[in-house]
Amino acid sequence: MHFKDIILGSSTAEQIPVKNKVARSNRARGAKLGLIINLQFYFIYMTQSSSSTRSQIFTEASKKLRQDLDRSKSIPHHGERGKEVENILKSFLREHLPKRYGVTSGFILDRADNVSAQTDVIVYDANSCPVLETYEDNLIVPSDNAAAVIEVKSNLTKKDIEDAAEKVAGIKSLNKSKINFPEGPWNINTIGILFAFKSELSLETISVHYKNSIAKHGLGRHIDYVFVLDEGMLSINVHLPGDHGFAPIMLYSPNSGVDGTVLIVGGTKFKEKTVDQFIRYLLPHLQFFWPWISHPGFDNRPSGNAKGEKVFGSFLTVKLDEKDPKKRQVLAEEYERKFKDGTLF
Repeated sequence: MHFKDIILGSSTAEQIPVKNKVARSNRARGAKLGLIINLQFYFIYMTQSSSSTRSQIFTEASKKLRQDLDRSKSIPHHGERGKEVENILKSFLREHLPKRYGVTSGFILDRADNVSAQTDVIVYDANSCPVLETYEDNLIVPSDNAAAVIEVKSNLTKKDIEDAAEKVAGIKSLNKSKINFPEGPWNINTIGILFAFKSELSLETISVHYKNSIAKHGLGRHIDYVFVLDEGMLSINVHLPGDHGFAPIMLYSPNSGVDGTVLIVGGTKFKEKTVDQFIRYLLPHLQFFWPWISHPGFDNRPSGNAKGEKVFGSFLTVKLDEKDPKKRQVLAEEYERKFKDGTLF
């Protein structure tokens, strides 16, 4: 399927009702099709029994994020102010994510030595991940261990969306190891999120720019979620043939789906509950992120600029199946001569 065939949303994000049975059906069918439907979706849209305690916790968290942002405005230097905005979100994530995951800024490096642009926030599997520190709070994280990247904006603009989409597309283009996962939605994909503290743009207008970024970079290299604090969220939503309504999805494979599967850019105005949904949508991906240790984490073969370099050393021995001692001696000397001549390989 091509982008033009399946992104059928209008130029504005519509509020689309979804029924309980539809959600359950979508979840089951989506799993078979490889469309990883966000497991928390059903609680977000259908469950009305969330305790007031949880609601109060994240309402207060949202207020604190807003207050921290307001305090950062007193920093006179624009670059330092931008760092402080990133630090606000990183501190929030460190407080609320499972301790398995580290939160940092920095770069992502794949096994072929391709390096990402500098990234505002990287959520990585700290239990399995070898890291190289560069300076201050910036780390180099192996691509296999980077679970999510988040671009952080204090006041989201059209250019910010374009820049974030460019970064996310580059990160999603990095190589990943091929792993034989057990049955289930396990993965080592890196998802991309754009988080804004505010925007002069409406969610409807942001959805137009978001959709244009998907058209430019293609499904599979797209931003997965856009969150605007105290406003709402944008993402790709799916409609499966025979069902009613749409459900947000985590689209790991751009070619997933059966004939008639419809994808749209959809939005939900969560308002003060947005920060709660931000965590709810991130956690299912982290839950099924595969713990993978491949020390040192990067390709240890000679890189492009090191091709042709020889390993120095002295001949030790060679394993031979020949039983005759004299013949073994002759063969061993032949191997040693070839090693010294450089003709062994």
